[in-house]
Amino acid sequence: MVAILPLPAVLLPGTGGAPDLLALLAWLTWTGGAAGWLAGAAGVRPVIGALCASAAWSLAVACAVALGPQRQVDPGLVRAVLGLGPALGLAVAGLAWGARRPTWAPAGATATLALTVTLCALPGRADLVERGWAERRPQLAATLLDLSPLSVAAETAGVDWMRHPSVYGPAGTDWFSDRRRPHGPLAAMVALVLGCSLGFASAGVRRADRNAARSHR
Repeated sequence: MVAILPLPAVLLPGTGGAPDLLALLAWLTWTGGAAGWLAGAAGVRPVIGALCASAAWSLAVACAVALGPQRQVDPGLVRAVLGLGPALGLAVAGLAWGARRPTWAPAGATATLALTVTLCALPGRADLVERGWAERRPQLAATLLDLSPLSVAAETAGVDWMRHPSVYGPAGTDWFSDRRRPHGPLAAMVALVLGCSLGFASAGVRRADRNAARSHR
């Protein structure tokens, strides 16, 4: 499992040392979809969420290009914002489902959280099995790492995820590092686009439902 700081230490600087941007990114990636479900059920409109998410990510991309590695400002924070693509995509997708099926929100949020955490834990087998399993099945190990939302987020944020202590040993990435290409910003953009597309589609479906209801009156 990914070793990260406790949530209060991440969100409240000074309570547990310096805040860890990677830990915060992990928490947001894990909880984005579940939070979206609950927000959608509470009445937040998916189209608003999709517009805000796409605008925020586009602004982060613009800042990354403007700052660049040669500027005086450390672009680490901007790269971390870029890594929010999967979390934002999951959140908007959750918004769409929560707005469409508000009575399903508790179950949907729980299932989404469980699925996201499971996908993030699978590359290292939750650190519950022997650490040499990737030597025997390197392609499976690489595929599991590709499917992890946290892999997409971390590698988009510029983290050398395959050599990060959280996954290097548990996932055995040394056995497939030569055959797996890290995710780039495009992967996070695809996740965000898919989530926003679902948000816009949900708005269209709701509009069609309202029009159909009016026509039957």
